[in-house]
Amino acid sequence: MIPARLLGVKEDTLKAHTAVSAEVACEMAQGVLMRSGADYALSTTGYAGPTGEDVGLVYVALACRGEAPRAKRIKLNGSREAVRSQSCLHALDLLRRKLSALPLNI
Repeated sequence: MIPARLLGVKEDTLKAHTAVSAEVACEMAQGVLMRSGADYALSTTGYAGPTGEDVGLVYVALACRGEAPRAKRIKLNGSREAVRSQSCLHALDLLRRKLSALPLNI
């Protein structure tokens, strides 16, 4: 796991919203955007399991240069690996929609 400080997530945000939240997902994506010099950045945060009451709860975020980052809450099913894989696919779909000028459905 990448340390929050490397991604630019504020300690206050973590305390107020927990690591699995739209706010943290947005700060993660924005941090990657700023540190990489890219025009777009994605992030995911969630509970992949294998156990726990919130297993499958995931937030994916998209940050674009010149725009406020946006996050989407999703609930996934399956094994730990399935949740992780589906999270990546949802994040990539946000980028695909943005680049294709399709609605982000956020």
